[in-house]
Amino acid sequence: NRGVLVRSPSRDELRQSIVARAALEGAAAELAATRISAEQLEQLERADERYVGLTRRLQAPDLDDATRLDVTFEWLRVNDTFHDVVLEAAGMPLLRTMARSVRRALRTPPLLLSQDVQRLHGENLRQHRALLEALRAGNARAARELMTDHILATGRLIDVILDRTAGNGHTPEAARTAP
Repeated sequence: NRGVLVRSPSRDELRQSIVARAALEGAAAELAATRISAEQLEQLERADERYVGLTRRLQAPDLDDATRLDVTFEWLRVNDTFHDVVLEAAGMPLLRTMARSVRRALRTPPLLLSQDVQRLHGENLRQHRALLEALRAGNARAARELMTDHILATGRLIDVILDRTAGNGHTPEAARTAP
């Protein structure tokens, strides 16, 4: 039994994925600003509330590694829910499918478990809240800019993390077996 070897994306592939995702989700946010329903705004609000709670848990200094891994993956699921509601509100199934496909390329658990990712948690809270307010106000231009900046900022942090971890060969064991 040899198992399956999963190749991690190269740094260039990660950068390309980030740029593509920013463009796709920025366009989706712009469209969503004029199409989003009251129910979808409520879904975003609930996802944002859950995201805040999970972020606070991740920022707890006494969180053990196993719990941190579990909370990190739940944090990712809630983040995906937030982004999926925006994609759904855009009303363009092809755009939604493409953006979700690009997002999957960014699943890099060793990066998500880095101590540097703590910066991402707080920044994402602010960015999600600002995006939610732009969508609620129907401000298409702001929604596009906020979503694009949000994803590109994440990409810049990934670059920082990769710079710090380059060549150290450290991949947390839990991350290798994560779902």
